[in-house]
Amino acid sequence: MRRRVARGVSVCDSCCPRCPTTTVPWPGGPPTCCQRWPKPDAFTPLHTLELAAAPPAPQALTSRPERLAWPRGDRERAHNDMLSYRRNFIDGRRQTPLGRLRVEVRSPYDDAWLGQAPLASPADIELAVQAARQALQRRSWSGATHQARLAILERFWSLYRAQVDELVLLSVRQTAVPVTAARDLMAQVLEAGEARLAQARRAVGGPRADQRQSAGIVAAITAWNATQPSAVSWLLPSLLAGCSMILALPPACPLDGQWLGELLAEAGLPDGVFNIVVADDAACLGMAAHSEIDWLAFSGPAELAADLARARAATGKSLVLGLHGRATGILLPDADLGAVISALGPRLFLASGQGPSNPSRLLAPRHRQAELVEALSSLARTLPVGDPRDARTVIGPLISESARMRAASLLDEAAAAGAEIVVRGDDASPRQGAVMGPTLVANVSPTMTLVHSEPWAPVATVIPYGDLDEAIAIANALPGRPSAAVWSEEPSIALAVATRLRAAHVALNPKALVADLAAVAREREEPFSYLQVLTCSES
Repeated sequence: MRRRVARGVSVCDSCCPRCPTTTVPWPGGPPTCCQRWPKPDAFTPLHTLELAAAPPAPQALTSRPERLAWPRGDRERAHNDMLSYRRNFIDGRRQTPLGRLRVEVRSPYDDAWLGQAPLASPADIELAVQAARQALQRRSWSGATHQARLAILERFWSLYRAQVDELVLLSVRQTAVPVTAARDLMAQVLEAGEARLAQARRAVGGPRADQRQSAGIVAAITAWNATQPSAVSWLLPSLLAGCSMILALPPACPLDGQWLGELLAEAGLPDGVFNIVVADDAACLGMAAHSEIDWLAFSGPAELAADLARARAATGKSLVLGLHGRATGILLPDADLGAVISALGPRLFLASGQGPSNPSRLLAPRHRQAELVEALSSLARTLPVGDPRDARTVIGPLISESARMRAASLLDEAAAAGAEIVVRGDDASPRQGAVMGPTLVANVSPTMTLVHSEPWAPVATVIPYGDLDEAIAIANALPGRPSAAVWSEEPSIALAVATRLRAAHVALNPKALVADLAAVAREREEPFSYLQVLTCSES
């Protein structure tokens, strides 16, 4: 007997044959999900499981230091490849979920079973909110001095840095992002975190350091394609501000963010201040509409952000967005093409085109488009495609087969609208996983769906323009608030163009492009607190 199960689909513990940690079925018998599977995550393909297949017996992980034995957690591994969570991290400890569904994770590359985590129900969300509210009322964290909070977060950061290598490897297994790209992203996470903590150190002893008051409960929704960058970029400023926090992990990538709970607990963070749930779109919308959540922070695509904003508006509470979108590169008429190609390099398709700020949306003067396309074609054909665990690989599988099919559909639509697909990577050559090779599209109109809907695939688009005013208008009309790069032999002209761009970060004639996570961290310096000004009348 066989059944079909989706990677990332919610499954009840009473009927799943592959759960190495389930010993007692849910009370009341199998829930309705056993008869009708819930809708799978949008990025996850279907896989087949054998009902009779038993998982390998769990064994202790011997490579982890004893001090990180997680006495308060329930993380278990089998053969060093599986990572299972039976319970949510709420109120400083692992608690049995109130819902009956969980998420299974399989490698997008080789279909290996990686682990599981509970999917949050409305009752789980409510439990996390109440734990966070009670922590605020106790004032053990929100009432602490800035220096005391910084000391605990410094200890957490030291523990976090010690786990970087394992987090990178888990990210590679979970998302099939090539290992070199995963290390690149993690290095930028560390850089952004260090910058944020350094700023906090400088504020110690300042005249207003302890006058900033916590803004309350922050619910932070992380992005599936950048779990660690988005989690850390929300975690540090909110906890430094004295807030209580609920971290919502995406069902497609629910494992690596779980580590943060035990690390913060070991660092000495009071119970209830930091809570973790795995939230699908429905749970995220529920948090957006929750009146006791004071701030909702979101990292991810604009499509979900629009729904969250509508739900949030009804509460009258705050919303802060970190929308993910491709970066924009603008070649001015006198740009050095060799310098441009050198700067783009493998970064053009970072994380197999699924990176949060890939510079794959390029604007070129119409008379230089053919020259740019030829150079990009030569670059695309040299990028290695294959096993994401191989350090030489630049392009690995996408998160799922459905993601590959979605990108292919956008390409077909663009071709039908008049775009020219110069290099197409979704050919029929045999490859493991949902691999799409580097793809280059020229003569793209800024009104095409391919431009306004992120393909989340290794797709570079070249948009021709007539004059600088048109180039600036096109760049400013693109969705989100992406970063940008401007190339010109004349620095004053590049600067003049840059100052007219509505972008959070603009690089002028960069020799190498890197993600602007440090710039994003500076944007989020103090969004979760307010400066309390006290005045008194003279008697």
